[in-house]
Amino acid sequence: MKKISAVLGALAAAAVMFTGCQKQDLIVGFVQAGHESAWRIANTESFEQAFGKDSGYILDMHDCNGSRDLQIEVIRKLLDDGVDYLVIAPVVEDGWEEVLHEAKEADVPVILCDRQISADSNLYECWVGSYFVGEGRNAVNWLENYLKEIEWKKERTFIVHLQGTKGSSAQKGRTQGLEEGLRNHPEWKLLGFDNGNFSESGGYIAMKKIIASIGIDMIDVVYAENDDMAIGAVEAIRETGKEPGKDIIIISFDAGRRALELVKQGVINCDVECNPMHGPLVKNIIDQKEKGIEPEKIMNVKESLYDITNVDEVLETRTY
Repeated sequence: MKKISAVLGALAAAAVMFTGCQKQDLIVGFVQAGHESAWRIANTESFEQAFGKDSGYILDMHDCNGSRDLQIEVIRKLLDDGVDYLVIAPVVEDGWEEVLHEAKEADVPVILCDRQISADSNLYECWVGSYFVGEGRNAVNWLENYLKEIEWKKERTFIVHLQGTKGSSAQKGRTQGLEEGLRNHPEWKLLGFDNGNFSESGGYIAMKKIIASIGIDMIDVVYAENDDMAIGAVEAIRETGKEPGKDIIIISFDAGRRALELVKQGVINCDVECNPMHGPLVKNIIDQKEKGIEPEKIMNVKESLYDITNVDEVLETRTY
């Protein structure tokens, strides 16, 4: 009997030792910019799915409601809590040096997604996201070709510009693309611009202000830096009796399902894709780092551009 008890005791001790040696799930702190758009919500969901149950990770996600200061506060709390990785979707480009130095000193790897920052690249592992300047250039190239295709007769093309969150890399890149187009086309004129902060209500209000200021009749093109603002602008234009997509050319970015339905209807003329599915890419980066494999510094997601000629093919599979 004593022998049996001794054996059982040894087995119990071994079980405790084995349990203690089992690998613990790594904690990934995700500092999300906010929830201002359908794109952002899809981006959040991609992380929740990638780092879900049985992924080997615990996702500690924080929605910072468009505030860089809140993001910095959350990062410091996550560092105090001892997270293993930090993933940050910055609201704006500037103001990150100090807190990223703190992460470096704590030996916590930082991965950036979506928007970029102006800080020293040695302060983070890599960045995952879109080439925003390229998106703007693609939109401008589409407009050039479209005006030729419809045999545009006007000597001047008057453009209204709805900008996203000021200082964000998405805003700066898409704005740069349009500014290059304006320089290359003296016949294109910027009639007015306002900030819609990447939200539908913001786009509606900005468009209403522009219409109140300059009227509706001179506007040929609306260049809205995301789908939500474009949808808001469409509503404001319709209230004047004009038909968006026919009387006024509408260019948008993101290519979410709701906006793509409007592309199919001819309401939005062009939608440049901005892929929000960053979660699986970031998880793969962390998986590789855990194996000692260092990621590339810049990782662009695959993207396309949609208009009436090819929108059906993407609508069949678009989930966001």
